[in-house]
Amino acid sequence: MAVLLAVVSFVLLGLWPSVFGLSRRRFELFYADFTVGALLCSAVAAYTFGSVGSDLGVSDRMLLAGMRQQGFVFAAGFVFNIGNLLLVAAIPLLGARVAFPLSVGVGLAVFSVLVGHAWIVLPLAAGLALIAVGFLLNRRPSRKGMIVAAAAGLCLGLAFPLVNGTMTGDIGLGPYAETLLICIGGTLSTLIAIVYFVNIAIDGKPVPLKTYIRSPWRPHLWGVAGGAMWTLGILCACLAIAGWNSLKPGLAAIMAVAATLVAIGLAGRATMKTHESESRAAARAHSDH
Repeated sequence: MAVLLAVVSFVLLGLWPSVFGLSRRRFELFYADFTVGALLCSAVAAYTFGSVGSDLGVSDRMLLAGMRQQGFVFAAGFVFNIGNLLLVAAIPLLGARVAFPLSVGVGLAVFSVLVGHAWIVLPLAAGLALIAVGFLLNRRPSRKGMIVAAAAGLCLGLAFPLVNGTMTGDIGLGPYAETLLICIGGTLSTLIAIVYFVNIAIDGKPVPLKTYIRSPWRPHLWGVAGGAMWTLGILCACLAIAGWNSLKPGLAAIMAVAATLVAIGLAGRATMKTHESESRAAARAHSDH
């Protein structure tokens, strides 16, 4: 079962960036809805499936774990979400095929150095390999995009050691409470970061908040769906890790690489479809002349 959950996890974690591409929205607007979807999905999962068939519900798990464990997970969600937001910001600058492997690669490298596990070689090698893949696939060099992607990876890598050992064991939070606290911490960081990015844009002109408020309801659904997919991916990863009783660096590396390959494949397919559409449009324009 843990293996199946790991497979579902990396598929979902590799799939959600394509939702951002389909939304065709500024990352600031998309990510606000993304956070809403993530928080709602984690809360529903925690107080339904997380409270059924277990002697301890989510609230009981939190009380048993104590404030220290909760604080570490909350901080991890805060930091991880900043990295995730910067990853989304890097996609318009570099494309998902480049931004995703660069960010995840840097994150794995940072994670492997900080954890210092005996199996450090595997995540470190996987991280360096993904960074190399990102450079090889880069067809539109952007210094700003590379810096943003590297900063995203740094935050992603810093978050993992904070949750190491907080989920499993007799006083562990468990997968559902862990996911919920990660999303709560992420929600706070989004509220802070979005205020900054709507006033000081990474790319293009700043986006007024009224643009988000006046948007029709359908574009909001893309962000909510992306956040829900990401949360389910994180939850499945936590359930898989709970099945192995610890956060194994080798498992983390395999799941991260697999999710990246899914993202690269989907991004490549979307790029091919875009090129085909542009070619057909150019052919029609030529025939009209």
